[in-house]
Amino acid sequence: MTGLLRRHPIPLAVLVSLLLCLPTMGMPLWSDDHTHLLMIEDWLGLREPAAYTLQGQTDPLGLLNLFQFFVMPREQFAADVAAGALPWWADPDLSLGFWRPLPSFLELMDYRLFGLAPLGYHVHSMLWHLALVGAVGLLHRRALPAAGALATLLYAMDDARWLPMAWLANRNALIAAVPALLGLAAHLRWREDGWRPGALLGPLGVAVGLTGGEAAVGSFAYFFAYEAFAAPGAPRRRGLALAPFVVLGGAWAVAYKTMGYGSSGSGLYIDPVGEPAAYLAAAGERAPILVGAMLGMLPSEASTAVPALIPVAVALGLLAAGVVGAMLNAAWPELPEETRRGLRWLGPGAVLALAPILATFPLDRLLLLPGIGGSAVIAVALRWAWRRPRSRVRQGLGVAGVLLHVVLPLPMWVGFPMLFSTENDKLDALRASAFPEPEALTDKDVVVLVASDITIVMYMPAWGLLHDAPEPGSYQILSAVPRDHRITRTAPDRLELEILDGGLFDGMMTKLTRSPGRPFAVGDVVEQRGATIEVLEVGPRGPTRLGVTLRGEREVYPIAWVDGALVPVALPEVGASMLIPWTPGPMGL
Repeated sequence: MTGLLRRHPIPLAVLVSLLLCLPTMGMPLWSDDHTHLLMIEDWLGLREPAAYTLQGQTDPLGLLNLFQFFVMPREQFAADVAAGALPWWADPDLSLGFWRPLPSFLELMDYRLFGLAPLGYHVHSMLWHLALVGAVGLLHRRALPAAGALATLLYAMDDARWLPMAWLANRNALIAAVPALLGLAAHLRWREDGWRPGALLGPLGVAVGLTGGEAAVGSFAYFFAYEAFAAPGAPRRRGLALAPFVVLGGAWAVAYKTMGYGSSGSGLYIDPVGEPAAYLAAAGERAPILVGAMLGMLPSEASTAVPALIPVAVALGLLAAGVVGAMLNAAWPELPEETRRGLRWLGPGAVLALAPILATFPLDRLLLLPGIGGSAVIAVALRWAWRRPRSRVRQGLGVAGVLLHVVLPLPMWVGFPMLFSTENDKLDALRASAFPEPEALTDKDVVVLVASDITIVMYMPAWGLLHDAPEPGSYQILSAVPRDHRITRTAPDRLELEILDGGLFDGMMTKLTRSPGRPFAVGDVVEQRGATIEVLEVGPRGPTRLGVTLRGEREVYPIAWVDGALVPVALPEVGASMLIPWTPGPMGL
């Protein structure tokens, strides 16, 4: 195996990736994939414009864009809030828009070819994934002749790679990364071998990558790190080699903002330009979490799903960085100069490539670009730990590294697809338990007293629309906070909802659609089709008690997440209360 890895590192890494991808071929399309398919069908005129703000949107260049969320005239936004299509707590300035025309076009082509059958989509995504591994292999082979083969294999085996390939809605990251990395490989060949086409293909690759999405921005980090720390020639020559990328990046940023893309009003997506203070504050927490995940510690999703784990994840990230840094420091005198030179730009490039993804909440799937340098650092550290003669400490570090980066990721490539393959069955079960007589919904206002996670808030309505299930007159959520709730009936048409031991901003869905920096005040009122919501009490983590007046225009159909199921609930009698204890939702959150 070692000899094969040395002789044919890239084909072997691609083959391993292919085998790891096979369990995902049986996965359904799920979650945001349904939203994208609805947008495509709407854009093609195959259905009436969908409720729940899922209309396919055209970008300023006239192209389909499946990655514009809440981007609409504010009058329409207010109307959608009033209709219950957006949650009542949504920030009036909420906008999440990302310019990704190439993945949108490719999904449109997939739909024309495969309809709603998922296999074709997955094969297409797998090809992008294999191309990514091949492109990373080219970079590692040039930068780290001794450790590059191991670095590429570790990159391919990392379970952080599976979701961008298996989830159609995240394929954009692959489409952005592949041409940008091929451009980087061409640039390196030009700078080191004098291959002149690379001078043009480098910027061209990044330009194509930027049409795939913001993930390509991370490639600028490697171009800069290479020219700053490892490229041949005088500083002036390095600056000239970097100049096209400075111009390209600046032009893209100006065009991006001019077309109205970016984020505002969200507590999970932060605009680094428009909200620099908030970005820097979040970066101090998010960066060590992502570094720790990249180095094999706690998956970053754990702290995102359970905020109480954030201090633990930060500490583990700092610990992992310290240990790996100490290993490299000890190994440095023993390393060949070519390996040192490669690490001089791959390591800083990985750190700098974190900058774009710090604008959103930590997720392992965001580490496509930082992971290139991260896997290089890990590979060099592991080779040092296993070289003879080795002390007990070195041997222990080597064993730990193999467990974290070779053994543990393998079952994840099988387990995660198996786990997510049942998501659509869960949605069917949710609708069946919540709406035992779906045909009677059309003249009712569904009021979800307490949701559990994003599945109920967003994905269940989209699933129903995509499969032409009977839809209610309106569908609105009162709370999606993972806390116990108390519902008190104060009048025939009035409820009070209390969030016990917490506040509205304890909910991830709340922070997605409203920043804690835009707090509510006592007395704030939001009117929706089925109910009017008034903020009665506010605590450190947002509203803690709400007054809900049922409007009575249609029959109210109350449902709630109770004991692990979404079910209709009978409201308490006037003067009485009911406790709804929190239990994990369909996604286990």
